[in-house]
Amino acid sequence: MSELHPAREAINELFNAAGIQYRYRGALNDEVAAVYWQIVQEIQRCSSALRWVPRPTGRPNLQWLTRHLGKQAVSSIKSEKNSITCAKVRLLQFRTSFDAAGLGL
Repeated sequence: MSELHPAREAINELFNAAGIQYRYRGALNDEVAAVYWQIVQEIQRCSSALRWVPRPTGRPNLQWLTRHLGKQAVSSIKSEKNSITCAKVRLLQFRTSFDAAGLGL
């Protein structure tokens, strides 16, 4: 069994925290990190769960994603029922965007 890249693990853990059965299998690139940042911003609008996440300096990239998100994002979302609902709605809205970014579209 191969070990997951930290960025892929962070993406998958966020979906899991929201109760969505989804495994991101696309390419890992800065476009994927930008979609992840859009999701974080949307979750911040409807929940306090991810307000601690620092804004990236410049364009979000994989290094930013792996440095600031992952297990701590999951525990932050799971701490409030409202956060789970908020995250689920936002993630479902952006799931196609993840797939497109992974394909370079």
